[in-house]
Amino acid sequence: MSCQKNDEIKMSLTPLKRGVVLDTSKIYFLNEYYILENLTVRLVEMDLKTGYKLMLASEIHQKSDLLYEIKIRETFFSNGEALTINDVINSLLRAKQSINSHVAFSEIVESITLEKDIIQIKLKKKVSDFLYYLTLADLSILHKSQLSLKQIKVENWETVSSGPFYYKVEGEDVYLIKNKFYTLSERNYPDRIKLISARGRDTFIDFKNEYVDIGEFNLNSYEKHISSLNSVDNLKVIGNNGDMVNFFALNVTSELFKKEYNRRWIQKKMILNYKLEEKYKNIARKAFQFFTPQVKGFASESVLLDEVLSWKNINTDVIPEELSRGFTVNTYQRAFEVSLKGAFKEISKVLGVNVEIHANVPSTDFETFVNKKEYDAFLGITAMDQVIVGESLNLYYFSSFPMFKDVNKKILPLMNKYQSSSNYDASAVLNEISLQMIKDAECIPIFYVASPFFYNTKKLDVSSLDELTYFNLWKIKVI
Repeated sequence: MSCQKNDEIKMSLTPLKRGVVLDTSKIYFLNEYYILENLTVRLVEMDLKTGYKLMLASEIHQKSDLLYEIKIRETFFSNGEALTINDVINSLLRAKQSINSHVAFSEIVESITLEKDIIQIKLKKKVSDFLYYLTLADLSILHKSQLSLKQIKVENWETVSSGPFYYKVEGEDVYLIKNKFYTLSERNYPDRIKLISARGRDTFIDFKNEYVDIGEFNLNSYEKHISSLNSVDNLKVIGNNGDMVNFFALNVTSELFKKEYNRRWIQKKMILNYKLEEKYKNIARKAFQFFTPQVKGFASESVLLDEVLSWKNINTDVIPEELSRGFTVNTYQRAFEVSLKGAFKEISKVLGVNVEIHANVPSTDFETFVNKKEYDAFLGITAMDQVIVGESLNLYYFSSFPMFKDVNKKILPLMNKYQSSSNYDASAVLNEISLQMIKDAECIPIFYVASPFFYNTKKLDVSSLDELTYFNLWKIKVI
């Protein structure tokens, strides 16, 4: 009975094909992060109910502000090999040598050494919530065959993984397969999870037709069927209208936006005049800042509004000459499956210039596209952790493909201040960062939108999950 129960579930989560980079040091999109979380083990994991939980680590002792000592538990790679303390050290050293998407590990870590059976991590400076960084997929533990690769690709996860699942491509189908040697959780999670792309599909209809059991809800489908969601007894949809922020990233090296005046003109017009249609109120809300509403340190919107109103030199009634012909915004090919296309149709009217949005950037070309800097503006859509937002700032300011240039050089010192702040002080520093981002006007916040998660209540028990861990698939039970 147990084998039949745990045999297979079908998940709405975009799979990746062989040949595609799936590397812990280059995580651009949420689906990549979710997949890597399930393929790898980390020293620590997050849990909304209990906070930090030891995962691979059996003990973590903070010996001083700058020194952590770590011991590890016994577990095994998916090929049956024991995961050793040297695998941990070499994985962390690889992360230290890389420009990671979400954590500037090389900037905060002085050394990683081994003393008998204890890993010693010495920091360059005090870092509040250092344990949080150890939860990130960027600091996942890798097999020695992966450590030697310049870029880890999908097929390398079919060979071996350290986490609860390994990857499997079978013809046109893609699966996460249970790592039968994994020892760090209960064993009653699904044996096989078939990954099914939501691209171009109607998630609601797929669920009604029993094509999918759990996963990401295509936002176009969510919007289309919002009045019918309660009509299916076994469908549970979770999400709030502050999950993800939509924003324009203005390219400060472009002719249109190298002038601060032009960027601030856009910022002021949008903050003062942009509004969402009433029909979107259940799944979206206007944004005044980059940080999402659940973030600790979410700035007072009145303070941000007052800042923009203080720009007396910015005359929003007169269009800057460089912007008179309008501008083009590029974005991801799949942007309008995770956002609301209709919510952008009023932007040209709000600004008084023609704004064209082209969803033409494949996920595989994203880093190259950003680094070429041949665009005027990019529509970004991002979620962020509610407790620690440093990884989101690192991604957009200090990764190998930064969208923002920190044009006035004030974000970096604030980030350093944030990383060494107490929990109480961190909120105040984030307020400063929000205000500085508005002043720099590289980031034009537009609106927040839901990123709905759904599951079949009659088939799956997700009681061990919370809004931080919905995609921790080894915590799901088949009923």
